[in-house]
Amino acid sequence: MAAADCFIAGSGTWDVDVVFRIRQNGPGGAQVGPAKIAQATYQAVNTGIVGVSYAPGEVPLTPGSTYFIEMSPAAGSPAFAAYKFHSQADNGYPYGSAYKDGVLQSGVDLEMTIMEYKPWYSPAILNPGFEDHGGTLDDWRITLFDGKGPDKPPHDNTNPYGPRTPFGDHFAGKITSWQSMDFTMGQIVEVSNYDPAAERVVCSLSAYVQLHGHTGLTEEPLNVHQLWEIGWNNDGSVPASVNRCDHYRPLASIDGTYTGNDRTNFYPLTAAGEIRGVIGLKYVALRVRLYNGAPREWSMSNIDNVSFVAAVPPPSPKLLVEPRVIERVLWIGETATPDVFTVTNAGTGSLSYEISDDASWLEVSPTSGSSTGESDPITVTYDLAGLPAAERTATITVVSQEAWNSPQTISVTFTTWTVGPDFDRDGDVDQFDFGIFQRCLSGAGVVQQDPLCEPTLLDADEDVDGDDLSIFLRCLSGPGLLAEPTCDD
Repeated sequence: MAAADCFIAGSGTWDVDVVFRIRQNGPGGAQVGPAKIAQATYQAVNTGIVGVSYAPGEVPLTPGSTYFIEMSPAAGSPAFAAYKFHSQADNGYPYGSAYKDGVLQSGVDLEMTIMEYKPWYSPAILNPGFEDHGGTLDDWRITLFDGKGPDKPPHDNTNPYGPRTPFGDHFAGKITSWQSMDFTMGQIVEVSNYDPAAERVVCSLSAYVQLHGHTGLTEEPLNVHQLWEIGWNNDGSVPASVNRCDHYRPLASIDGTYTGNDRTNFYPLTAAGEIRGVIGLKYVALRVRLYNGAPREWSMSNIDNVSFVAAVPPPSPKLLVEPRVIERVLWIGETATPDVFTVTNAGTGSLSYEISDDASWLEVSPTSGSSTGESDPITVTYDLAGLPAAERTATITVVSQEAWNSPQTISVTFTTWTVGPDFDRDGDVDQFDFGIFQRCLSGAGVVQQDPLCEPTLLDADEDVDGDDLSIFLRCLSGPGLLAEPTCDD
């Protein structure tokens, strides 16, 4: 709902305050949006006009529903009567009825206006009417960058070089006389066959384009550009405009080489893209940026016969891998028990899959399989024998040719610990480690500043002295013998 107004007659005055309420399904129905008080303005003796306006979304209307505009005197305001037409033949309105004190008034139509916001989105884009309605742009909105807009869109095919299409007048992004061109235009569409549980939307674009640039006799195809993008909001809601989306993804980026810098003809452009990971995406923006790289004598970037659809694709197989993260911590020398993850077809039909990893210290089994909905267990085993204590990472990848969300990955982090005096991280504290300690010994009160000696700072101060030596000796185990895990506590 955008606004409503009505002619009224007061009891000896036009100065009346009126309360407007919008109700669903007739008098006494649930109120939609806020109640608003409006003051009438003078029209004639004892006659005024009163109106109310609403911000976009303040009074949401559902297509197919019936609504009732209730007007009543505000507290302390005189009563009033709404003007009616002398006869329905004057201006009959067959889509609604007038009521007085909640009672239907047959054959009565009021002298009032009701306005609704036109949605800034449509079910799809199909050859927008650049040439329709006297050459307006229909729902396509132009946004200028620094005022660098087109000459006078839409264009009626009267360019000196006469670019034409068989679809009627085209939109001309034409800039001459050494001017910069940089603007966007586009439209928001509603996702067809919308599904609040859908996880992806497929977008398809087709258009006819013509790009040309030159200065004097020099052809400059690389100076004129078009960037086609799709945009959407994180929560799937309708964007405020084609330039105010949470995310954008390019569909096509072309310059004058795409059309051979042709001065006359238009060329077909097709592109497709997919939006994933937004549950219940309902609206998608299509925008195209038309611009030149620098001011030149001639820059033309034209479009026509645009078709764009955003749709939820049919159900298909979907990879579900759980868990997605494996994290393990182990003391060096301990045996690592296996882990298990599952692979499931969480969609329709059947899928086959293959599994790989990028680390030599782990192995998965089995490495392939198939699922029609059951969860297949996959075992991960570890072989860390002979490896020093460290944090290791790996990625397990599951690939399915049938699944729309392939591949899926599992992040594996495996950390093995050892005691502080085990400077070479091999599990024992021996003569080799003592050699490192000796090289770093600084003495009491002498700060050890060598970065390579940082591991030998075993106590809480900044020197390497007898206190650190005492900790080292408590952990001394000998070659090939694991140090006691609590020796440096």
